[in-house]
Amino acid sequence: MAALAEPAANRLRREVLGSLTLGLGAGLVFLVLRAPTAEDAWRMVGWFVLMCLPGAAWVWRHLPAHAPHSRWGWANRITAARGLALLLWGAWGWELSPVGWGSVALGTLFLLADGVDGKLARRQGTVSPFGARFDLEVDALFVLIAGILLLRAEQLGPWVLTAGLLRYGYLLAGRRWPALNRPLPPSRRRAVCGVTNAALLTAGFAPILPLWLVQGLAVLGLALVVGSFTVDGRAQFVRMTLPASP
Repeated sequence: MAALAEPAANRLRREVLGSLTLGLGAGLVFLVLRAPTAEDAWRMVGWFVLMCLPGAAWVWRHLPAHAPHSRWGWANRITAARGLALLLWGAWGWELSPVGWGSVALGTLFLLADGVDGKLARRQGTVSPFGARFDLEVDALFVLIAGILLLRAEQLGPWVLTAGLLRYGYLLAGRRWPALNRPLPPSRRRAVCGVTNAALLTAGFAPILPLWLVQGLAVLGLALVVGSFTVDGRAQFVRMTLPASP
């Protein structure tokens, strides 16, 4: 993939920096204005900033994979907005009870918006490996944050984090076995299992559901994700014995 010329790369960096700064500022204003007390606001702001830093560093590090496009694009802005909303949710839910219709609404909107960024990128001709990976990581972040908040609310045990940590365990395994980093072919099964798990976790925040049902839904979602990862993992290990495509 050809690298961008320096003037175009600088323009892209400025656009990304401006977009991320705007999102961070909007998040901070929301927390300060909506927090029940000043003490809650300071704690939530701290968590939000702490979570934003590695996310921004990830975007900056992987931005060259957006070439040959020299504009950030609306698709990536939508993905970034989804990610920032998740971090706000995480900061808010960590300090206050995350169980409620607000969390259900956020999770539902997140799922409805999933795929919009990809369709927009294809329509505007801004598809890139960066955009695809960005969308994937934000989806994985939703599962992790939802699991953490359900654990924090004592709805589920630590096992709920398994689904959220599978993605990061896979990335670590890719450092040991680089063949695992080869792109997986598109799979409807993988997409359906991922979306279903996210929807079941979202349902777990509904205040009207009994605890046993929340746990049952989460177990079902985890089983789907583990099964899907097992299928993909086996396929990747088989590919490890084959030479990489030129």
